[in-house]
Amino acid sequence: MAGALVVGLTLAVSGVALAHGAAPGPSQLLHDGDRLLVATHGSGLFVGREGGSWRWLCDEAMNRRADRTFARTGDGTLLVTDYLGVQYSRDGGCTFARGAGEIAVREPSALVADPVLPSRVWATTRSTGVPWNALFVSDDSGATWRVAWQGAEYLHGLALSDDARTIYLVGTELPGAPWPRLHLSHDGGQSFRTVALDGGVAPRAAAEMVPRAVDPADPSVLWLVADLGQVDALWRVAERPADGGDPAIVVTEVQSGMAIIGDLAFDRRDPGRPVMYVATRAGLLRSVDGGPLVRVGALEAVAWVDVAGGVVRACASTFPPDHAALARSDDGGDSFAPVMCLGDAVGPIAGCPPGSAADTLCPLAWAEAAPTFGAGCAPPPDGGVDLAAPADGGPAALDAGPGAAAPSGCSCDLARPSPSPPGPPWPSLLLLLLLTLTLARRHTPDTPVSGPPT
Repeated sequence: MAGALVVGLTLAVSGVALAHGAAPGPSQLLHDGDRLLVATHGSGLFVGREGGSWRWLCDEAMNRRADRTFARTGDGTLLVTDYLGVQYSRDGGCTFARGAGEIAVREPSALVADPVLPSRVWATTRSTGVPWNALFVSDDSGATWRVAWQGAEYLHGLALSDDARTIYLVGTELPGAPWPRLHLSHDGGQSFRTVALDGGVAPRAAAEMVPRAVDPADPSVLWLVADLGQVDALWRVAERPADGGDPAIVVTEVQSGMAIIGDLAFDRRDPGRPVMYVATRAGLLRSVDGGPLVRVGALEAVAWVDVAGGVVRACASTFPPDHAALARSDDGGDSFAPVMCLGDAVGPIAGCPPGSAADTLCPLAWAEAAPTFGAGCAPPPDGGVDLAAPADGGPAALDAGPGAAAPSGCSCDLARPSPSPPGPPWPSLLLLLLLTLTLARRHTPDTPVSGPPT
């Protein structure tokens, strides 16, 4: 209720429209063949191709959780977290069903597609008021879930190695111990070893420790983000040989006092010269061959970073100064060119079966949502987005149509907040700060960010 009040007051004072419960901004990037899926916090899912048109899948066709996470399995299934449980779609987002199992009554904290098995997906949960949370796994692309590990802990997330043999979990004992515990498996989740990340191991206590990535060059190395309140720290967690018994866990604080970290990615083309990218709310950082993190490019706020085929893609701000919900770099992050902003969307998806959730709800939601990100400047040129089978032979997937450009007059320049009304600026600044603390950070367990479960 307090979060909703802050949102409403912020709208009234700042003039920034929030149609779907959160400021329109990108949060995640997924690949679907040659299509790109740009997820947002509470403003739906955008689908398109570089150089082509972009369309919109509305929240109403999925759920109302603002900080939801998406995953796409190797067989083309699209999955998304809800307040409780995980939903999955086998028709490219036209319809979603809920996965069965104990996960359906718990709040997911992470959702990761298996990098090897095309129908396997993993999830962790973080509910309070339950006797246990778990690492869940599905072998049918989200239809049913079973427990791979469980404990009386609030799980902050998971990370998988490229071969899915090494799995890291981090959890805090319920109802809330000051130090979390690391659970690691080197046999694909068949067994786990537990290590306390206490003062004898970790550099400091943190409100939350989130496993972000397993180092592709060495699966015994985990990159972990420590939430220190208004700033984050990046930690390197490594296993080192010990005299007898299990390997020792060594935790090194790589950098502290960082802006909020959204994601990590690696350029794996040259094993002798590893490159790591870190997306932060203060820009993109890069480390070459284990060197210091250095800011690269001119993007001001980066929520997600992705490296594929030597191309670095970053989800930044659709508003000034970035004007790029998605940007692309072909020089290792030194410079970026905008690919799209949310205002480039030309309409909701189409081609879904009549009566499906997306077919029924998204055209109606478009009229309300489009102005919040500067879209809808002209009618869609081709009637919407068709759904077609992806190149990998999986089920139907979102398609951005024949490659038509955005209508004349639609551009990133329109995707900006309206001017603030006359008057003292301090209410707007204060309430925007409260909104940021409410929505941008990881929300309180079991506390909806944008409304009740649907």
